[in-house]
Amino acid sequence: MTRDFVGRVIIITGAWRGIGRAAAERFLERGASVAVNVRDRQRADSLATSIGERALAVPGDVAAAGVAEEIVRCTLERFGRVDVVVNNAAFARSTRFPDLTAEEWREALEVNITAPFLLTKAVLPAMKLQRYGRIINISSSAGRTVSTLGGAHYTASKAGLLGFTRAAAKELGKFGITATAICPGLIDTELTRQNASAEMLERLVASYPVPRLGTTLEVADLICFAASEAAGYITGALFVGWFYSVPLHLGGLATIAFAAVFLSFAVPGIPRGAFIMLTPLFLTLGLPAEGIGILIAVDAIPDLFATVLNSTGDLAAAALVARDKIVGDDEEILDSEPE
Repeated sequence: MTRDFVGRVIIITGAWRGIGRAAAERFLERGASVAVNVRDRQRADSLATSIGERALAVPGDVAAAGVAEEIVRCTLERFGRVDVVVNNAAFARSTRFPDLTAEEWREALEVNITAPFLLTKAVLPAMKLQRYGRIINISSSAGRTVSTLGGAHYTASKAGLLGFTRAAAKELGKFGITATAICPGLIDTELTRQNASAEMLERLVASYPVPRLGTTLEVADLICFAASEAAGYITGALFVGWFYSVPLHLGGLATIAFAAVFLSFAVPGIPRGAFIMLTPLFLTLGLPAEGIGILIAVDAIPDLFATVLNSTGDLAAAALVARDKIVGDDEEILDSEPE
């Protein structure tokens, strides 16, 4: 294993299990010192003891007042610097609109958007002094489209985290600090296995370009890349580890592209979200009821072409909503606590 993070110090929130724990263990293997955040102190201490002597427990609710500052203070006190922050802690519930309270909505935003902001702000003085830093936000494929299992508050907060990432990249680059986001799809974690049957998972992965669940180690390696020297000139980027898809025949793709172009000209000014009304038509025609991942890789593309691609993306999001109905509204996921 390449020890390319020797001398680097990493803070990871939500490190008790899943992606957070895999990332902590991977960074340690590659020579880094890691401050692991878990909300419960006993769990945080247990985790730090079990994964290695260069691990430090920094417990606390990352959305609570003063906790971010304390995490940074303890890390600096122990290791003397902070090079990388991985904002991984998340709040995820499947609550639907009729049952979604304002309190639960705010809680999702507090953990999924406000906590990354608070920790980024708390670590900023140290990173500015170093003229070096990496902010890595763990969003979701839901942030780019719409969540199949999670509620509106989960999708909205993960989309907001992507906007925060781009804004941080724009403002902090002059200090030698980069900001990137990772958008995993369905990953093989304890939480996934606890809240979806084997049959459901089999049905879901059958439609993926790579027909299996992703692994936490694969996401951890992507996090390490974003934190590495190899990514020093990458900022504001969204690393998409997976997206909804099905094998597309050219006719289906052409039909979707034509619909996007036609609507862009025929009904100028219409909110693109209104394209969701086409979902029943697409399903009736037998067109894919899955998302089509379209990435606009350069900013210099013509405005018209960008409009077409964005419109096509909206149609994909509409299809995802339809897919949620196909799979069934009775699917639920448990809370993903900031551990």
